[in-house]
Amino acid sequence: MPFEDYLGSRTPPADGSEGTASIKLTLKGKEEPLKLNGCFIPNDENLKKLINDRTYLEKHKKTKFFIYFCCLDKNLENNVVKTEINAHRFTKPNRDKQCTIDHGPDSAFLLYKEFHVFLPACHKDLKTNDFESFLKKHSKRIPSQFHQVTANGQYKGLTQKEGLVKFVPVRLTSSNGSQVLEDSSFIKVVNGPFLDSNEVVGYCCKESDGSRINVNMLGTQDVTVVSSGIAGPFRCISSQDVELYSIKLKEAITKITELLPRGITKSTLKTDDIFTNLTVYQGKQKSLQERAQEDQRTRKIVTDITEIFVDENEDNPKSILVSGEPGIGKTLFSNKILRDLSTYCLSIPNIKFPYLITFRQIVMLGNKELTLRELLNISPLLNTSTMIDDTVMAHAIHHSEQFFVVLDGFDEYEDDKKILGSFESQFPNDAKIKMPIVALISKLIQKKIF
Repeated sequence: MPFEDYLGSRTPPADGSEGTASIKLTLKGKEEPLKLNGCFIPNDENLKKLINDRTYLEKHKKTKFFIYFCCLDKNLENNVVKTEINAHRFTKPNRDKQCTIDHGPDSAFLLYKEFHVFLPACHKDLKTNDFESFLKKHSKRIPSQFHQVTANGQYKGLTQKEGLVKFVPVRLTSSNGSQVLEDSSFIKVVNGPFLDSNEVVGYCCKESDGSRINVNMLGTQDVTVVSSGIAGPFRCISSQDVELYSIKLKEAITKITELLPRGITKSTLKTDDIFTNLTVYQGKQKSLQERAQEDQRTRKIVTDITEIFVDENEDNPKSILVSGEPGIGKTLFSNKILRDLSTYCLSIPNIKFPYLITFRQIVMLGNKELTLRELLNISPLLNTSTMIDDTVMAHAIHHSEQFFVVLDGFDEYEDDKKILGSFESQFPNDAKIKMPIVALISKLIQKKIF
């Protein structure tokens, strides 16, 4: 017998929407909320093993269910002021279980691998006996062991109709030795959790033009890129492919940077024979210049290049500004860093992919609109085998900590003041969207998209 909720309405027949949820996140300074899709998962041993955060788990040990979703906006953490949740098909198709959470310590998100989000379902409206009984039957589970997406899985993705999201089966088959899509339902899949049988294995994020679906896996660093067309190619960039691309990229940089950049000297002097004295100022540039005039202790002379990438707390700084008089060696220094990274003379934890972008190249492009992938591909240190394709870019977006980008010649850019402005209201923080170069560079420097 189906239970009756507090409104006295019988639970409707199952249609795939049970256990799903629509989420609206209101962020600080944003008028329009983020609209996302997710599902409920139990706080069981598999989830605890995945999260692996004792402090967080201890705090929420009495929480029976979490809501799982993904958010690619890197400003999510500490910027959410309100969360609105609709838990679908608890009662009638047009009457969901609804609640609004004003964020405080008890409703703090847990971010896994930067963009997977777990929200404790601790609001009083989500903890009624009837609703928890409903979730025991219809929530989705984290698998005890993760695996690659293959043609043998029984997959499900979310589709949306009249504001209601529900899971529908999608099918992959093997043809001529490659994985292909054989189910037209996949074309209609919207952003949301991706299931293998009834287990959550990742999250679908559809490209803005609908051409691809990125399945961001929970239990592996691999990002699966799936064509959304019928019988389209099923492509996956494995960890081995990532390492191979990294090796090719470093080999190309090593070869191209062997001699000094053109214009510095007409001799055959090698980059490795050059040494530059550096002085490092800790903190932001303006305050440092003022403090340096008063106290020489704010400066230190660098004798080992690795020193600039580790601060006093042994943390890696996210951004470094290299300044100096014209001709002092800023460009040479930048090339030297990239070369040392590529020849393993310099080691920065997690860095696999170094790139160089010069503002001299950017000036030549004028007001052209680019995606982040197109911008990185103008690097003068790339060759035909190291140009970034869609699969590498999909990996890059979700593993930005592995990328090291040098922007050389900032003083040559006449729109430099615009870069320090805000483009939040004009262009989304989406690396796949084309936008004017000044907006793209601004978001890149301010770590809005990468």
